Amino acid sequence: MKSSVAEDGFSVDYDSHVHSSYSPDSEMSPRRACEAAIRRGLRGLCFTDHAEFAPGDFIPRSEDLEAMFADVTELRRLHRGELRVGAGIEIGYYAGQAADIRALLASYPFDFVLGSVHVVDGLQYCFDGPGSWDAEAYYDRYLDVMEEMLGSFEMDAVGHFDLPKRFGPLLRTPDGDRVGGLEPGSVLWPRVQEILRAVVEGGWMLEVNGSGLRQPPGKPYPSVGILREYRAVGGSQVTLGSASHATESLGQGLAEAAASAFRAGICTQVWTDGGKPLYISLGV
Repeated sequence: MKSSVAEDGFSVDYDSHVHSSYSPDSEMSPRRACEAAIRRGLRGLCFTDHAEFAPGDFIPRSEDLEAMFADVTELRRLHRGELRVGAGIEIGYYAGQAADIRALLASYPFDFVLGSVHVVDGLQYCFDGPGSWDAEAYYDRYLDVMEEMLGSFEMDAVGHFDLPKRFGPLLRTPDGDRVGGLEPGSVLWPRVQEILRAVVEGGWMLEVNGSGLRQPPGKPYPSVGILREYRAVGGSQVTLGSASHATESLGQGLAEAAASAFRAGICTQVWTDGGKPLYISLGV
């Protein structure tokens, strides 16, 4: 079997963020995903298909969720001892939708719940820059909704914490120097620190997401600066995900994501399997 450990010594065996054909933006069947993961040397893959609560967006039907769980049960049987297969979900939080989200999560035994913010006031942060908003408002409104999300439902990890850097402009420090929007020193850094403390106090983790390497940032989400602050306020564990929607990107960026966490002083990746955590050392 091809090794899934990168040459730099960071473990990339478990991918906790994968979208299958049960997501509207993927055509990769769960079966093909598992076959590709095994070829790539992965030991675990968790399907985190979309449930997007912005108006008019994609909320999975009960029959689709039941079919997904049936597929996962069969794939676990087929690949027992070869690949761990998780049944998770990525909640795309939208302001005011907490009750519907909690109802969905209470209805199914998800192994892993990833809480993400994709849309704010109709603006899609995966695809849109600030438009008519000024730069500070673009980041600040995102943090407003993330802060609300943390008090709205139980999750295992917060997805791609600094997603706005994908298309967001740089901000300035209070002294006028240019700096990344959610980076140490920016005018919004105190808010970032408060939210990271809330993540740790809530008992949640940060996801380190390798998809930023395939996107304009050219680096994982979140930045090493954010991960260092997360560590400073007591965060000690992360999940790793590729946010893959196709077989060719399964596991991509996980070594770099692991290296980012390690540079920030975080040494443990968590894989959630049937509600039971598996703790994996990032360094080998």
